[in-house]
This record gives sequence, C-alpha cells and structure tokens, in this order.
Amino acid sequence: MTTIGFDGACLGAHTLSGVERSFLLTLDAFVKRGTRCIVWVPPCAPDLPAGVVRREFLGPSFVWRQRALPRQLADEQVDLWLSPTTTLPATAPCRTVSTVHDLPDRDSKGPPLSELRQAFARERLGARAWRVIVPSQRTRVLLLRAHPELGERARIVPQPIDPRFFTSSRACEPRGYVVVGGARRRKNLDRLRAAWAQLPATLRRRHPLHQVGAQQTVTTESLARLIGESLGVVMPSMAEGFGIPALESLALGRPVLGSRATITEDLCGDLAALVNPLDMHSIQRGLERMVHDRALQARAAEHGPALAATFTPERSADAWCALIDEALK
Repeated sequence: MTTIGFDGACLGAHTLSGVERSFLLTLDAFVKRGTRCIVWVPPCAPDLPAGVVRREFLGPSFVWRQRALPRQLADEQVDLWLSPTTTLPATAPCRTVSTVHDLPDRDSKGPPLSELRQAFARERLGARAWRVIVPSQRTRVLLLRAHPELGERARIVPQPIDPRFFTSSRACEPRGYVVVGGARRRKNLDRLRAAWAQLPATLRRRHPLHQVGAQQTVTTESLARLIGESLGVVMPSMAEGFGIPALESLALGRPVLGSRATITEDLCGDLAALVNPLDMHSIQRGLERMVHDRALQARAAEHGPALAATFTPERSADAWCALIDEALK
C-alpha cells in the first residue's frame, strides 16, 4: 500500500489559521480514498481525521525535521513526504513536496527572524523539493520570478473551505466587520484600525471591528456565526497567498473588503470592495462602502456562495492524488 507522510508541525499552534484548517480538510478528504497517511505532529496538536496515523515528535520541530525525520520516513517506508509549509528536511529517503503560501513584498515583510527563516527555506527548495505546491497562479508567478530554478516544479493546489460555512445562518441586519488573522505586518491592521477610527461615530458604534486573532481559540461554528452576523470580512492585506477568510465570507453571502492587485481581487472580483492597502483613506471609503453599497451586498448574497462552493476539499484532494500519481510513476 502507498504511504504518504505529512509534516504536521504547524498544527501545534494555539489557534489554527486558515492554512492549517484547509490542510486538515484536504487530509480528511484524501484519507477517505484509501491511501495510508501518517502525520507527524507535536503532542499539543488537535485530533486528526479518522483513519490518519498519528506520530508525535518532541522538542523543536526544526531539530526533529533534520535529525530524526529521515530515519522515521525510512522505517515507515513512506513513498512521498508532503509539507503544508515551506520547510523540508535536508535529506529524505523519498521524494518531498513543499508548500509556499505567499511571498511578502518589501511593504509587507514581517519580523526579521521570521522572514529570514522563510527566505532560508525557499532558497533551499531547488535542492530539496521534488515539487512545490502554491495556492494560486499569482503566488506561482511571484515564486518563479524570485526562484526561476523551480521551473515546472510549481503546482497549483487551491485551498478548500469548510462546508459548515454554507450552513450557518445570516443576520437580517448585519453589524460590525470581521478581521481574521494574527498581527503580522502584511495584514495591515494598523492602517485598518486608523481607517475605522475615521468613520463617523454612529457607524463605529454600530459596526465595531471584531478581530479573530492568533491568540484566540475559535471554533469553525463560532467563526461562521460571527461572519454571518457581520457586514463581512475585511482584509486590506499588503500580500496574501490565497485568502481563505474571503471565501468564508462569500460562502455566507457577505462581501469582502480586500486589496487591489492581490489574490483577493483575483478570487472575489466585483464581490469585494477593493482598496489601496497603503492608503488609509481608501480603506476608510471601503469600510463605508460595506455599509452603504446595497448592490455590492446583493451581488455577494446572490453569487458568493456559488463561487465559494467551487473550493471543496475533494478538489484539493484530487490535486494531491495527481501529485502522488506523478511521483510514483
């Protein structure tokens, strides 16, 4: 039987981001197809989908990945190693697949140490990765512009959204805006807060900013309920790899505030209030449009769920299967 190994180190975070939630959704759809799946996780990781073999590692993930993992892959006779992050082991007894979610530009770089680690991992993909997964054509173009040596190795695998977002209820009179994600610089939260502070006092009282951050434990059901009761998700990011929260908002028939020339514009089109992320006044106008633009609200309610419904776990699992078939030829 074919055995696929997965790097689940990212599942040790206090709260799972859209990336980790999408990984688990795809894994659940994939394991149902009968392939033996082993996921290595830290002890604090949540439960894995039924049918997945759980292996736990202790200590820092970067030490385990370089020292213990190669032998573990050989012992388990793993045929392909897939990481939902950029980092790969220096050596492995099987082909390896990495995932690059986004490439921050000069205006959106995060903490220097974090950026250094990501850049270090990307620089080594040419030597370590058999294939590199990217979530969108935009990310693929940026990756190959920075690392042309990867050439045809980059494969697009769209990220899915949770089906529970389609069954949650929507408020008749929505209130507030929802911000999903941590305080990374590329999320542009300082400009967003400054723009919101410039709204008329009556709008601020009626429509507060609800931030769901990296330090909060929020269930899928509660996040869906929060978005369904709001005007929609606001994400004036300076860079995004895919933008799961935008699709989650559309699944609930709510419009999105997003940045021009990012994946949000590619995904949402005229279902989003598009802004210049470097211009606070542009973001302010976008926030006001979320309140007053009835045509935008109607388009999102009519077309948003159908658009979001195309990003299914089964579609992402199909892409994994294609990679595996190619690897095992």
